[in-house]
Amino acid sequence: MIYLRQSTASQEVPLGYFVDSTDGNTEETGLTIANTDIKIWKTGATTLANKNSGGATHISNGIYYAVLDATDTDTIGPLVIFVHVSGALAVRLECVVLDEAVYDVQFGTGTPATTTNITAGTITTATNVTTVNGLAANVITASAIASDAITAAKIADGAIDAATFAANAITSTVLAGDAITAAKVAADVGTEIGTAVWATGTRQLTGTQTFNLTGDITGNLSGSVGSVTAGVTVTTNNDKTGYRLSSTGVSDFLTSQITEAYRANGAAPTVAQFISEVLAHLGEATISGTTKTIKQFDHSTGAATFTLDDATNPSSITRAT
Repeated sequence: MIYLRQSTASQEVPLGYFVDSTDGNTEETGLTIANTDIKIWKTGATTLANKNSGGATHISNGIYYAVLDATDTDTIGPLVIFVHVSGALAVRLECVVLDEAVYDVQFGTGTPATTTNITAGTITTATNVTTVNGLAANVITASAIASDAITAAKIADGAIDAATFAANAITSTVLAGDAITAAKVAADVGTEIGTAVWATGTRQLTGTQTFNLTGDITGNLSGSVGSVTAGVTVTTNNDKTGYRLSSTGVSDFLTSQITEAYRANGAAPTVAQFISEVLAHLGEATISGTTKTIKQFDHSTGAATFTLDDATNPSSITRAT
């Protein structure tokens, strides 16, 4: 078995023994073998192709050599050479054409990727990601995902925990000290002000009676609340639409499946587009020449393409489509 490098010129292969077609033993050393006498079968082909150029030259004892070029070796996979010239028995040679990078690693002219710096599912730093099948180091960099963008400190084990949303969801750290307190506004804010009796002079709300706001409030309310001038109407405001300040609501957000989406080339992503594109880079993808195609969640539909600056030893990658 002869291993060949894909689409590469000047690769010599030996052919023979060529022995006499009559006695099957005498070595034929003076044969004229043209390129049209050398038939090549490439993987997947249903016909034989003539060797692209140049025939075969005698070496010694009925052994000849032929030089294959980039056209002869342009298809990865098994390759079989057949030669049958007048006066000699037929000769067959089996070869395999390997991808350039695979050939270079196999025969010592390239460096294989290493997993030395990848531990237990963790990529420690961008500089520890070595080139693997055309993926340049730093494919995902600090410029692509901002430092500390999503961290354990921001998303705790309990999604958004009690330290983030305390039992009293709106606290004195959110509203200025004593601005609106339980003593000033009872539970049913939209319907009534809970303990409502005006005390002489101070105009504070005391007692256990109910004071309903059904019309305009005139005059001034002194103290830290400020003032309410004549003609200002206090109305009910119980509208919480779109706000989910509960552990259940936050849990729903973090456990709901996103809708797969991908940004247009050069556009800033939404959260769903960002997650979809990162997963596509880390998951299913193909590389052909200088083109990397990332796949959607179904592992087959193309999501976007990227261009490498070199098919063999790339050092940069650019979004193409």
